[in-house]
Amino acid sequence: MYFPFLHGKEGELKALKGVAGLLGSPQRIFPIVEPVRPIKKLERDLLSEYEGAGAELYFVTNPTQGELADTTALQQWRRDISTWLPKATVRPTFVILPTTSIAEVGAFAAAYSNRPVGVVVKASTLNAAAVQTALGTADALIFVHATASPNAYIAAFGTGKVVIVKDAFNAQERNADYQGVETFNDDHATYAAAGHPGFSDFTVMPPRMASRGGGPAAAIALHMSFRDNEDINVAHFVSDSRTQGDGTHSTKFIEAVDHLAAAVRANPTRFDNSPGLTALLALQAARQATNGAGYKAHQTSHHIVTIARELGI
Repeated sequence: MYFPFLHGKEGELKALKGVAGLLGSPQRIFPIVEPVRPIKKLERDLLSEYEGAGAELYFVTNPTQGELADTTALQQWRRDISTWLPKATVRPTFVILPTTSIAEVGAFAAAYSNRPVGVVVKASTLNAAAVQTALGTADALIFVHATASPNAYIAAFGTGKVVIVKDAFNAQERNADYQGVETFNDDHATYAAAGHPGFSDFTVMPPRMASRGGGPAAAIALHMSFRDNEDINVAHFVSDSRTQGDGTHSTKFIEAVDHLAAAVRANPTRFDNSPGLTALLALQAARQATNGAGYKAHQTSHHIVTIARELGI
């Protein structure tokens, strides 16, 4: 199974909403969502879409990033989302941070007993065996970031309960620095033989939220996944205009998507057909631009569909 790990920003929520009906039957792709903003309507729309599709996702119940680092915003978010947490659509998920206590882990397990839950381990400060004891008989999958001692959790829970969350996308400081084609994570081909229940990454997004920028992007880059034999690769399509003030956002986007369209014409079978790719090519044909959230949604949903095709969905 595949567990794409995404922050609850506008583009990521739109991407997940667009693939709600494409996750397999029985479901084999389970997104993990870590909210970062009180985007109440988008979150409700996303959860409604998954409920309508009969799909489930892992949803972090103790978010701390982005705007939800503010106590007042977090309290309001909890009120807004509370009606969804008891529903089968949501698999409640708890994040272990450097400040997390064993008592908090136990309280989470007690609050959501008798239903599937997730535990995301971002820090190795807690003893893995103690976490296992605190969770007790909870039906939990443990999502351990690759930097947070996965082997300790494998020893405590067993390989069949642990998914390693890897940063597979080679993020650059500047969009202008992306070029060519890069190999992505190969865990889709190795996780089953290793005994894990699935694999996880941050799609074609960096694992950490970027701080708010100081202006429009100097360049626009589209990152489109494709399959080559059993490999997953990412092709980068960057605007020709790559400095501040050198063209508008719209012209930069059209330049980048023109490169994508040319690549599709040159090799029509390279990229899997997906709603994200279709949307980008439609924008290119109409000579229309979309904002950052828009094209990030399209490339992210395309990545998830590409993995789905590799899994035979």
